[in-house]
Amino acid sequence: MYTFSRFAVATLLIGLFFPLQNVAGQSIVGTWVVDFKKTASEIGDPEKAAGFLEAASGGLKIQMVYRADGSMLVTRSLGSEGQQRKGTYKITGQRDRATTIQVTSPLAGLQWQELYRAPKDYLDQEIVMIGTFREHYPESESFGLAQGEYVIEIFYEELPDQQKAAIRKLKNGSKAPLAVTGMLGQSTVEDDEVYFIEASGLQPGNKVFRTDQLQITFLDNDYCKMGTPGDDLLLVWRRVK
Repeated sequence: MYTFSRFAVATLLIGLFFPLQNVAGQSIVGTWVVDFKKTASEIGDPEKAAGFLEAASGGLKIQMVYRADGSMLVTRSLGSEGQQRKGTYKITGQRDRATTIQVTSPLAGLQWQELYRAPKDYLDQEIVMIGTFREHYPESESFGLAQGEYVIEIFYEELPDQQKAAIRKLKNGSKAPLAVTGMLGQSTVEDDEVYFIEASGLQPGNKVFRTDQLQITFLDNDYCKMGTPGDDLLLVWRRVK
């Protein structure tokens, strides 16, 4: 009598809808890392190319692991700092050397270290920041969102009344986890650059899930072009396992 592990059953179910390999015999399953030098050479934008080369020299590493059971892991590390996001994927289409997948994963959110390292990359754009409630500033309809010792001011006047009421019920110093979506702004206070967020969305907890469609184009068995969840920019990836 034969028995099947959950891993084997999951692999079989994926294969019933789309094979793990495309018609060229190429599979997304494996461990991939961004090749910043190859990305820079193919980006077609000198300014962005310079940014990728700077990232490579600075030790930035982005890795994606796709497993045959439909799970995935994204790791972004710079020196001793690192973030990991677990998610799931399913193959939704295959044609020649192209594979389309649907990825569901939690957003990592912007970290204050990233903001201060490259503020121009995020200013006047909608971002997600995850932290804990520090204190309420009722006179300006705002509150402080903390990441460790760093606190950023969140203005919530545009949020629905129900969410405003929920914020007012939070006690100062409660450290309630919150995920804030909104436009990042900057002001100058006594020659210091101060950042703030004009909130358009807020939810309790420290995880925000999103679903993305990623187009993967295989250059050969060991290289491909694809984006990352939440980012439409195509990067060149190298298979390492």
